[in-house]
Amino acid sequence: FYQSSMFLVMALTVCNLACLLCPLRAKSWSRKSGHIAAGIAWALSAVWPFLFAVVDPSDVVFDYRVYAANYKFTKKVWNYLLPLVAGLLGLLPNIAVIVTTITLLILAHRISKKRQDKLQKQGVVTVVLVAIAYIISNIPHSIYFVGEQLIQCGEQGCGECHGGKWHARTLR
Repeated sequence: FYQSSMFLVMALTVCNLACLLCPLRAKSWSRKSGHIAAGIAWALSAVWPFLFAVVDPSDVVFDYRVYAANYKFTKKVWNYLLPLVAGLLGLLPNIAVIVTTITLLILAHRISKKRQDKLQKQGVVTVVLVAIAYIISNIPHSIYFVGEQLIQCGEQGCGECHGGKWHARTLR
């Protein structure tokens, strides 16, 4: 599951922010609560494959050119589900990671000012590096995943070869 890594990093940053916002309550959190958070993140990532199994399992085809499973999206319900799922799986984790990282950095700066202490560079570097690695690895795929939903097939098909000519998709 590609989405599982996105949702697990999202859960990591949200839990870090929760630890900063509620430090006294965070000390009483158990391993079980961490496992529940990771389980929720994994369950959210399983939405995409679950939809394929529920809506139409016969839509799955194997493409030997790229050696991966592709989906045909032949049912009309995909016209409504694809933008919704693209927003949930493509935008939600990215927005959450960026917003929580910025919030973490702002809170850490405020806390260090209150204590008249230096900002812990190791913690800041860790938060920033996780966010940068996440953005570099996931944002291009998410942009493609969400942008793909803005494109609709023409009469001849979607980027398929018909009579030796490739037909491009048209914008909706």
